[in-house]
Amino acid sequence: MFGGWANAAYDTCYHQRCDTIDNVNPRAIALNAPTAAFAVEFLATHAAIQSFLGFASARAELEVSGGGRLVGTVAITQSSVSEVEIAYEIRGLAPGSVHGFHVHEFAAPGGDCAAAAAHYNPFGRNHGAPWDPPEDRQVGSNGNVVADERGVASGVLTESLVRLFGETSVVGRSVVLHEGEDDLGRGGQPCSLTTGCAGGRLACGTIVGV
Repeated sequence: MFGGWANAAYDTCYHQRCDTIDNVNPRAIALNAPTAAFAVEFLATHAAIQSFLGFASARAELEVSGGGRLVGTVAITQSSVSEVEIAYEIRGLAPGSVHGFHVHEFAAPGGDCAAAAAHYNPFGRNHGAPWDPPEDRQVGSNGNVVADERGVASGVLTESLVRLFGETSVVGRSVVLHEGEDDLGRGGQPCSLTTGCAGGRLACGTIVGV
């Protein structure tokens, strides 16, 4: 992309990556000041470009609400332009218990589940089930997970609204495990169409691109 300047930079970086301006030898920059200036600007905006273009995968470490104890992991993979796979393993649950499992709007640093705010709902839709038509549910309408006889919930969900790229990327947001079962918008109560009446927040974790 940088033409002759790039070749010079390569030679003067002693065959190391010049992916930050600190690694670029000053002599290489002096060879072509306008191109070098463009390179500096490009590197400075790299984080913003990465955020928009997205990640192939992301991960969330779930801590109990309030922090201090890790209870599970969630791995999200952008399997195609239109779908992600969400693999999860959550431990320490009551055997046979059912828990709402949702993407929320903001990060949850240190297990601060209240900071996650509401379900991620950039299109202003009602809550629903993961199998409802995409135009009829929230991005954060991700259903329930079920613990086995050992108190472990594990599995893989396929999601058509969750994205790891673009303006509605879930990277930097959070996954929240709720105390109760999500009624999937079908409970007939006011909270059914907003939260699925899934109750308090049992655990949460910030989604980080990897």
